[in-house]
Amino acid sequence: MGTTMFRCSSLLCWLVLLISFGCLATDYSAANRFEKIFSATVVLTDSNAITFGITDFDPNEFISVPGGGDLEHPNSVELRKQITVYSFPYTYEFPDNDEEWSQSITGRVAYLRVDQTTKFFEAQGLTPDENKDEVFAAYLEYTQEHSLSKGWSFAYGIGNHLMHYDNTYTYRNQISEELKPRLDGTFLNTSANVFIMEPTLKFIYKESTDWGEWRFDNSYHYFYGQGFGGSSDKSEDANPEGWRLINMLQMTYQLTEQNIYAQSLFLRGKRVDVGGDITSSFGTHHYLEASIGWLLNTTDKLPFLDNVGIGFNFNYGSALRGGSIVLFYNEM
Repeated sequence: MGTTMFRCSSLLCWLVLLISFGCLATDYSAANRFEKIFSATVVLTDSNAITFGITDFDPNEFISVPGGGDLEHPNSVELRKQITVYSFPYTYEFPDNDEEWSQSITGRVAYLRVDQTTKFFEAQGLTPDENKDEVFAAYLEYTQEHSLSKGWSFAYGIGNHLMHYDNTYTYRNQISEELKPRLDGTFLNTSANVFIMEPTLKFIYKESTDWGEWRFDNSYHYFYGQGFGGSSDKSEDANPEGWRLINMLQMTYQLTEQNIYAQSLFLRGKRVDVGGDITSSFGTHHYLEASIGWLLNTTDKLPFLDNVGIGFNFNYGSALRGGSIVLFYNEM
């Protein structure tokens, strides 16, 4: 979640450097922190861009990557454990949709929390401080999809994010206490809100087979926001901005229907390119993900759930690389 999210020991060091160079009083520094936090939240709460699981593991114990690369960074599993994400999306399709043209509304509520302990310059004998970042987010998107030719369609939409960020920092040693007057209310123990608009473009290819379906998605997302309110007087200077390009290929194999629930197995691979305020949080300009999962179709059986299932996800190339066991719901 910005620099704070992925580098658990660097928060106070980074702030002290700002003080040393006389930058702490500038509007840019505080606003930039909010921009990175809100931009990272846009991606972290979008399950189409990155996937979190109920437990994490090191896939290098089971998988060898050609060329000697690692599927897990020494700190990435620990970083994942610091982050808690709850995201609940739901898509409503209009009843007058047909094969040539369709409309839908997607809503999502999400909660993100990062819990950290932070040491000041790794000094000996100091009790680590405690830092908690929380973001409460709501999202609403309207989308239209048009058929181009057999199998191909084009979709465009506009989404709106509303987020509230709250930081709680507990000073637990003398050195950090001395910095409290200069940090509180600006970087720490502060809050801010943001409104973000996110237009999207997507090309989709689907091909049905006697065993299931192939699907390819190419989607581009751009977002820009305006900060406001909260306890910080710098929130209005924050304008989070970024983009992501997602290329996804998925194969769905239909299994036999059993106990009135249709079952399917899916394999999915995707490459995600990111830019703007997102890149510093993820430590890269692009990363890869691969997923395998088993789904139960619960349409008309459970309210607001089209399907549920379980599987595995692997992230490679980002600061959050590694493997996860995932509970899937409302998958494509």
